[in-house]
Amino acid sequence: MPTTRPKTLEECATPHEALAELMAPFTGPAPVTPQCTEVAAADLPEPFHWLLVHRNHMTKVLEAQYGRPVELDVVKQHLDDDLYTRKIILRPQATDVIVEVGIVRLNFRFMSPEVRDEILKRETPLGAILIRHKVLRKVQPRWYLKFPANAPLLAAAGATFPHTTYGRIGTIYCNHEPAIEVLEIVSGLEKTFDERVQ
Repeated sequence: MPTTRPKTLEECATPHEALAELMAPFTGPAPVTPQCTEVAAADLPEPFHWLLVHRNHMTKVLEAQYGRPVELDVVKQHLDDDLYTRKIILRPQATDVIVEVGIVRLNFRFMSPEVRDEILKRETPLGAILIRHKVLRKVQPRWYLKFPANAPLLAAAGATFPHTTYGRIGTIYCNHEPAIEVLEIVSGLEKTFDERVQ
């Protein structure tokens, strides 16, 4: 586990450095080099450009894309004082289809106890919680990334995307403070998918 203060994303010079920082609670101090390359926002193909190049919460964008609420599954989590990092997947409600894999690092110093407690319940996507609590928020994407098919980073979260996919790294400012740092990788699946057998 990290023994020194983690770098903020603002202190990272490259996306690979930022990825290593976000992944450190799960990988330990050994250097990690995920398989991905940086791409310009303008070079993202559709539907990835629409899904990623914006300043909205991914929760709302994915709900618009798939026409239903998304459900949260926390794959792994790590709490170190006020820093809470978790690896997540999101699925459209009533499906088994993974449409996002992410790593989220939250600084609870910048959040109310009510918001912190609801986040720690692991029941609701982060964006929905912030919106419900009327937290003033600003989403600031910094880097866009291209991942190969079946990238190990995705497999580690229990996702298998047999095609090239894309993601973004950025900061969410809550009440003007850099409270949340995120890696969000979307599958780019079409809007149609099989319903879960009830």
